[in-house]
Amino acid sequence: MNTPSSAPGGQTPLSGVELQALGAQLSQSIKTSDKHGWSVMPTQKEQLDAEWKQVVAALRQCQARLARHPKVPFFTISRDETEVSVKVSDGSSPRGAYVILSRSHPTRRDAPPTEVWLTEVGQPEKAFADAADAMAELIGRVASRI
Repeated sequence: MNTPSSAPGGQTPLSGVELQALGAQLSQSIKTSDKHGWSVMPTQKEQLDAEWKQVVAALRQCQARLARHPKVPFFTISRDETEVSVKVSDGSSPRGAYVILSRSHPTRRDAPPTEVWLTEVGQPEKAFADAADAMAELIGRVASRI
């Protein structure tokens, strides 16, 4: 049974406002992290790959905080860390909302490798050149429903 007291560490589940604040903090942290540690100038894809790794680490924090949230039946990160999937049961539809953040386009192999994709089932996909912005959008969509 998913109850507030069953959250990890005895914490109550995050509210939408708290999740939004956590997302903003994590996104800002990624954007302000030291990006000058490169020995040679990285390509745009290399920069995005490095930022994607930070996004995955940040989303693991969100995943842990939402582990037993009653409105978030699953929050998964793929084994190869190229996709993050979140399902939110918000009552808006029998199935709830299903949001996917992916390092590559979910269906088009010819899509540029310099973009991160956010897809919500039933909505148009959205491309981001900045992984932290994509993460913030994902967290915003989840936060607005819990």
